[in-house]
Amino acid sequence: VDLKRTSATTFICNVEDTPYENNYFDEVIAIGLLDYSHPDNTIKEAFRVLKKGGSLRIMVPNRNCPYHMVSGIFGLRKDKRRFILGEMTSLLRENGFGIRYITIRGACFYIPTKWLQDIMIPVYKMFDNAFGDDFGNNIYIRAEKQQV
Repeated sequence: VDLKRTSATTFICNVEDTPYENNYFDEVIAIGLLDYSHPDNTIKEAFRVLKKGGSLRIMVPNRNCPYHMVSGIFGLRKDKRRFILGEMTSLLRENGFGIRYITIRGACFYIPTKWLQDIMIPVYKMFDNAFGDDFGNNIYIRAEKQQV
């Protein structure tokens, strides 16, 4: 374990090998994590530290989103891995999780300024309603630990 204590209650450690006991947590949240780690090892570690019936919440970038397709073609954000729905479903089921909720959402246009983002909210909502299931920016998942 690559562990560094930063305070009495905060640790910095490798997400694939945490200092916590088996069956320790009721919930693990992985937002923006799997795209920068080894997903299989990270999911296995989440399974290990979750209690039976514990919840795993994940958000990963959708590979089929036009923004992520273009950024991949032009070599932007090489450090970021992108996923597809079936890949995430298989990964979770193979590692003992049942899928409780899975969807693709989020308009795939990034706007750099807050005021322009606020103006674009109606457009985002329209885009999500029209194309969210196919081209949304992110895959959102809630899974539950099934096995012991």
